[in-house]
Amino acid sequence: MLLALVYALVGVFGLLGVFVHPGWAVCGYFAAAFGRPNELDWSIHTARISMPMVAAAGIGAVFYFMRRGYPKVGSLQMKLITLMLIHMAVSGWILESSWVQVLGHSRPVQSADLWNKFEYYWKMFVVLWLTSRVVTEEGWVERLYGTFALCGGLLGVWANYHYFVLNTHPITGPGPPAGIFAGIFEDRNDFCLYLSMSMVGCWYMAVLSKSLFWRAFWLAFEPFLLHAILLTESRGGLMGAALGIGVCAWRSKYRWSLSVGGVAGMALVLLFFTNDALLERYGTIKDYEGDASALGRLNSWNVGWRMMWGNPLFGAGLENYIDLFYDYSDWRPTWTTLDDGTPWLVQDVEYEINRARQGHNMWVQRGGETGLLGVGILAWLVVSIPLAVRQARGWLVTLQQAGRITPERFDRLRNFTYAIDGTLLPYLLTGFFLSMEDFEGFYLVAVLCGAVVSLIRAEYDAAFPDGRGAETPVTAQASSSTSTTPSVTRTG
Repeated sequence: MLLALVYALVGVFGLLGVFVHPGWAVCGYFAAAFGRPNELDWSIHTARISMPMVAAAGIGAVFYFMRRGYPKVGSLQMKLITLMLIHMAVSGWILESSWVQVLGHSRPVQSADLWNKFEYYWKMFVVLWLTSRVVTEEGWVERLYGTFALCGGLLGVWANYHYFVLNTHPITGPGPPAGIFAGIFEDRNDFCLYLSMSMVGCWYMAVLSKSLFWRAFWLAFEPFLLHAILLTESRGGLMGAALGIGVCAWRSKYRWSLSVGGVAGMALVLLFFTNDALLERYGTIKDYEGDASALGRLNSWNVGWRMMWGNPLFGAGLENYIDLFYDYSDWRPTWTTLDDGTPWLVQDVEYEINRARQGHNMWVQRGGETGLLGVGILAWLVVSIPLAVRQARGWLVTLQQAGRITPERFDRLRNFTYAIDGTLLPYLLTGFFLSMEDFEGFYLVAVLCGAVVSLIRAEYDAAFPDGRGAETPVTAQASSSTSTTPSVTRTG
């Protein structure tokens, strides 16, 4: 039954994407990427869902361009993602060639793993490029952001079902049999990161909704998401969720009541809907010196830092962090021999702290694998998002001061910018403890940032064709008549 439903939805989104608007196929792709329907049930785990959506989006985009012409849109964020991909491609070519010895690598890189990882980035780039070209209208930006939030909300409900009905604990994300099935959520920390971002997403979808029904619909996901976040037992994810709730509350006109309600709600969940194991895990945050997991992260950061500085231009290569880990570590695993002569790896506390592992930090992981140059491009992309939406809010203030925009329109467009950088903040905080530099949700937020900034810039240019603020305000009625989203024809 579930398999039939999934394929039916794939068909509907695909047909709509080809014959109506390619944005439908893009929404279908990200619904499959974040909702993980092929990991919710063992019987459909091999279902190929995302690639048909990419094909439909590509075909639909061709028809879209034939009808409307090739869109002259773009954004700094998409350019930086392109630059990131080029750097990875050049790095891969050099690291598998004889030049690797000149660069001072300790030994040849695993080129097969490198190119497998690059293939993931390449596929993601194609979808993001299509998104940047066809999701340029306000309604489509809201639909795509809503797809991201809706999938997170539904997974929050799914997590509560597994806890209360199936007695599953902790919750590690979809994927049979125990929540890990080579999907986008490889462990509970990754899953919690997405839930934290979705809390902000559902909140702003409620803010952007015009009817009471849809506001209630989106807000109804919040308690499920909050409890699901706690059920993952992810300490970094909990901090990301707290930051997301704080940002939403602070930017609301009901900031004090929402702040008190958020704190009270989290306290109630901790008191009545948690267990001793969960509270004990959260209690280890203050005792990092006695927590092998925390000490292991610190050790991995130190190794990644050495790896980054040892290979500043191209790093160790994608997916080679663990393979070259001990080449940059002062510690070596201890082996012993059993009575029958079998070699045995000693897995004691020292091993758990110093063993080869991923960076557990998006900056360390990206720096170790792609060098200082690679981490610099990522940092540029991250910084460009809050700077871009801040500039866009400046344009909105100019429109407001000149009387060229209605208060309702001003609030709506400003909330779009709040949604973008509000969703980014939990990712950055939680990503400081996770190797989630390749999380597709972050890159989607970056592309949507470019779309939102372009929409506001188009609104600004329509009001001020000469590029300067008008001296004479217009009436609210006149502003309203020109407040519909204009065609985006310039770079954001």
